[in-house]
Amino acid sequence: MEGIFGNKTVGSGPVEEIYSDFIDTFNLVKSNSSKTIKIKKRNNSKPWITTNLSKLINERDKLFRIWKQSNSNKLNIRNQYNKARNSVNWEIQKAKENYHREKLFNSRFDI
Repeated sequence: MEGIFGNKTVGSGPVEEIYSDFIDTFNLVKSNSSKTIKIKKRNNSKPWITTNLSKLINERDKLFRIWKQSNSNKLNIRNQYNKARNSVNWEIQKAKENYHREKLFNSRFDI
């Protein structure tokens, strides 16, 4: 019975050795056939991104995932996501403007 176990036939050799070969082969097949997904962490190291903004961004992203995965009631979830998205974009824009305004104000005395 050649193939997966090489030249070994069922019943030849100690049971522990055959079992060990089976487990090794099974783990090899499993590792070669599994799909590995890398999850990238978003880099929000911009100085105007606060912890509150990060929470809003995470909530927006959660609503997006729920919207994409849902099969029913998509319109309601989409509306919730759109409101969260617009709110987050507005908050980011406001925080960015405030950050740059503060930087400009603080740098006016630097000569």
